[in-house]
Amino acid sequence: MSKHFNTILAVAYASNVPLLLWGPPGVGKTARVEAFGASNGIPTETLIASIREPADFAGYPVPSNGALTLLPPDYAFRLAKHREGVLFIDELTTAPPAVQAACLRVINAGWVGDLRLPKGIRRWAAANPPDMAADGNVLAAPLANRFMHVNVDLTAAEWTSGAMNGWAPMAYAPPPIGWEAGLPSAMASVAGFIQRRPGLLRMLPKDDAARGGAWASPRSWDMAARVLAVCDAYKAGDEVMALCLAGCVGEGPALELLAWRRDADLPDPETLLAKGQWTVPVDGSKAFAIMASITAAVVSNPTTARWATAWDLFAQGAQTHGDLAALCGRSMAMAIMPIHKFPAPKGMMTMAQLLKKIGGFA
Repeated sequence: MSKHFNTILAVAYASNVPLLLWGPPGVGKTARVEAFGASNGIPTETLIASIREPADFAGYPVPSNGALTLLPPDYAFRLAKHREGVLFIDELTTAPPAVQAACLRVINAGWVGDLRLPKGIRRWAAANPPDMAADGNVLAAPLANRFMHVNVDLTAAEWTSGAMNGWAPMAYAPPPIGWEAGLPSAMASVAGFIQRRPGLLRMLPKDDAARGGAWASPRSWDMAARVLAVCDAYKAGDEVMALCLAGCVGEGPALELLAWRRDADLPDPETLLAKGQWTVPVDGSKAFAIMASITAAVVSNPTTARWATAWDLFAQGAQTHGDLAALCGRSMAMAIMPIHKFPAPKGMMTMAQLLKKIGGFA
């Protein structure tokens, strides 16, 4: 995976998905992350988890106005001064369980004590496999499931070249402006796939070691969709996409998703909204993915015309996939109607009975 390392770092940074680098001691996990920050002017704070206390992540209780405030350490205040940056937690598997538990809220939501870091502060970490770590601990499943997991290695040829010729800067090229517009399609792809393979939504491994890696859950599928949109924006290629998705949900589900997505060949929802008609696939999972992408596209850019056209498209889909069309229509209406109060278009009225069947908009 070494040849794709820079691209994977770029995907992790652009998607703002927490990243965990795995590898034996001495392969340059810490050095590469710090070089990434230095090469791109990105503030980076490195913490060694094995010498930290839970309060270094959960905050120090301090009396304030008759109550206790959880005071963050200095590193959090330094990072909070910047819109973007990296909080890098090193040697995570050498941290005792109490410290790992304290990291949960930091990794998941960026809270250090009572201070929430800016959204642009990425939370990255590195770890040695427990059998290679000093007093190593298996990563707890709740913490592991909050990361995109990536294995790091360094070949003899790469080390020789770097040692003799100098190490190349870890350059970062942001994805194209507006890449977030691809999020609805990426999320719809994932939703359609899960509709086809619902058993993959949550796959908690049976043994503790596997639980400390990448596995499928609603949370990690959300991360996978975000990573998928960034990979599409970068035109990263199948190999990078597979590594990143496997780092979120595990190798098997990731490869299944990519195969399903390739075979589905889903159309652009904006093209469908411009045409106002579509050929509804027989496969319900594909139809659902397409209608879900239409829903997300209209919710992200709601106008009266797009609202009405979407209902026309759902009405066409309802002829063969009634419940799925109604579900997508209901989701769109619940997101839009409380804010925009658009009138009920013809397509919506033709689906009145289906909508009533699934519970309307309550």
